[in-house]
Amino acid sequence: MAGINDVYGGKYLRVNLTTKEIKNEKISPDVLRKYMGGNGIGTRIIYDEVPPEVKSLDPENRLVFSAGPLNGTIVPGSGTYTVSTKGPLTEMLTCAQSNGFVGARMRFAGIDGIIFQGASDEWVYLWVHDGVAELRSAKDLMGLDTWETEDKLKEELGGSSKVAVACIGPAGENLVKYAGIFNDHGHLCASNGPGAVMGSKKLKAVAFSGTPGIAGANPELLKSLREPWVESANNGPMQAYATMGTLGGFTYKMQSGMVPVKNYQTNIFPESDNVDGTYIKEHYENKKRPCWSCPWSHVHEITITEGKHKGLVVEEPEYEEQACFSSMTGITKADEMLKLCSVTDRLGMDAKELSFTLGMVMDCYNDGLIDKSVTDGLDLSWGNAEAIEELLQNIAHRKGFGDVLAEGGMRAAEKIGGDAPNRVVYIKKGQGPHTHDDRGHWGLGFVQVISDMSSGVANPPDMFPLPDFGYYEPIPPYELDNLAKTVALNAGLHQVHDCIGCCLFLACDLDILVKAIAASTGWEDFTREEALEIGERIVTLQRCYSIRNGATPENNDSISPLMASVVKDGAMKGLSVAKALPEFRKLYYKYSGWDEETSKPLKETLVRLGLESEIDKIWLD
Repeated sequence: MAGINDVYGGKYLRVNLTTKEIKNEKISPDVLRKYMGGNGIGTRIIYDEVPPEVKSLDPENRLVFSAGPLNGTIVPGSGTYTVSTKGPLTEMLTCAQSNGFVGARMRFAGIDGIIFQGASDEWVYLWVHDGVAELRSAKDLMGLDTWETEDKLKEELGGSSKVAVACIGPAGENLVKYAGIFNDHGHLCASNGPGAVMGSKKLKAVAFSGTPGIAGANPELLKSLREPWVESANNGPMQAYATMGTLGGFTYKMQSGMVPVKNYQTNIFPESDNVDGTYIKEHYENKKRPCWSCPWSHVHEITITEGKHKGLVVEEPEYEEQACFSSMTGITKADEMLKLCSVTDRLGMDAKELSFTLGMVMDCYNDGLIDKSVTDGLDLSWGNAEAIEELLQNIAHRKGFGDVLAEGGMRAAEKIGGDAPNRVVYIKKGQGPHTHDDRGHWGLGFVQVISDMSSGVANPPDMFPLPDFGYYEPIPPYELDNLAKTVALNAGLHQVHDCIGCCLFLACDLDILVKAIAASTGWEDFTREEALEIGERIVTLQRCYSIRNGATPENNDSISPLMASVVKDGAMKGLSVAKALPEFRKLYYKYSGWDEETSKPLKETLVRLGLESEIDKIWLD
């Protein structure tokens, strides 16, 4: 017989930080079936409770932590959780995921999510354990970095093997617009500044603990699906991450023109081998640090064994940070790259936005547009790791010039003035994309530009096959009609993966996934068609939210002048994504069932997806 926490049922806490009131709240079965969990439930709550006039750092904004139906179960990588809010870089929706243990331990604690509203008058943290929730003073945690905060709370609350902590660092405390929410040291909910929203509410951390193990409504079926799930993932498009993580492909990505170099000044970085994952595996000590129920060794604890940072212990970074603190900033030594990645994690910042912010300001400095009188005396020459480290501290604490850069690349460039706005990479209304050079890799750029949740709407189909839709090889990269069609096809499936509470790297065959959802929830009649409809409904509701907040194709599905430039050299020389973007947008809108000129979901699409109540909200004319 299933235990009290085994059957997924939409058990949420509503925490009013202004009044300190905590209430139990249950998501209705109808809403749960329509939006499932994770970013689906998060999107629905933000849509319903955060109107356009509410700004990201207002107390009236919501910060939603969401688990999914598979969190804490036996299925692979089921420790992922989602944070949804209105983000400060764009004043639009963000749904950000993080792997590790938080999603699992959230459900062990007896809940499926938390809705934070209001703002505390003093710094607090929330402690949820065995069905009990209490706000406690965070006075003794203030100023601590993310590692220190997590370790201190785990020690106080029961130990690292029993407690999971999601927290902010100094950057979140100081409302840096690209602060993230961190857990398990280097894991984070990153995109569009959810850590700044958490900081605006004076919420330093959330901690979870409870009896381990979620069996699900049909434990035997769920157990039987683990082996085929692992086999499917091992043969899937991300299988290379199983042992090498996302660092391993750096040199390959460099050779294919995908990695940003010195703020798009060039596409060539001869020293890529020196900072590649292979070099790090061969020269430094590596200790596995898998996430909850993960069969892979994607993340390691690294001890640096040579160079000036010899002896330093860090978490293996993801590619985003690797690119930020190597090719983008001109650093050519692995130990310096790893040190800066660790500093960024501990301070609590998102490396994507930081990458393009640093790239812009270092480009301006090295081209003579600004000097030390602007940078507080820092020499921001390419490759100056010591100066970059000091600048990171200044940004996180909003000190001097760091206060300008804490606003993000677009706003900082506007403040600097002159030619700086032409030297920054951003999409939408001021958010850095993933740390790539997308100008020659159209699918990679399109899936980020077109998204309404501040990260990619789908895996690029010109890089990854879509076997669930009959595409067993990546599609040709510059066939716009086919590219738009497959991105639209895959967008809904991508949302489903972000709903269930499992790592996207371990994505399995859709039929296995559908059976696992049915086994966990007890929805015995659940089908692949319903799963894809849920995903499409979420994508469409996210677009409705953007429309309500004033989005148009020109101001939302857009790129900065530098991102629209032509690649000067390297593998993608002569290419630019800019000319293809308008046509791609219209095609994507068409295949999504949206108006080709305005991107508004068509009335018949809204009716088909059960969103007819939104018609009057977006079709005002």
